Amino acid sequence: MEKKYLEFLRELYRRRNEISEYYNRHYVYIFVRQDIFPEYQLVQASHVALKLGWLIRNEEEMNYNPNELYFTVVGVKDLDGLRNVGIHLDERGIKWEWFFEPDINSSTAIATYPIPIRERGDLLQYKLLRFNRIVD
Repeated sequence: MEKKYLEFLRELYRRRNEISEYYNRHYVYIFVRQDIFPEYQLVQASHVALKLGWLIRNEEEMNYNPNELYFTVVGVKDLDGLRNVGIHLDERGIKWEWFFEPDINSSTAIATYPIPIRERGDLLQYKLLRFNRIVD
């Protein structure tokens, strides 16, 4: 038993950088309405990502490397679904930004501030964005 434990510790030590990198990952979740055209969904997700980047560019308490952020894009059914995401994020204490599209006079997307991998928790329940049609 002691030999296996020592082997385990050696393996952990050998992989310490890889393990540290994994546990220091940060994710930005982008939620976009799917009741708009797929091309427009991409634009709205880009808008909210740009807005978030602009707002956090000089954040003094940044404890992540912005070049090593991971992004998860989630589709929500409609405006009510987007509102529910905002409520859920508020309940979890997760800071987020939204994008309001003046062309349709409505909110279209939400982006969370970077979240440590170990704090994603129930955000993993959301389904990734999928487009309904395939482009030839």
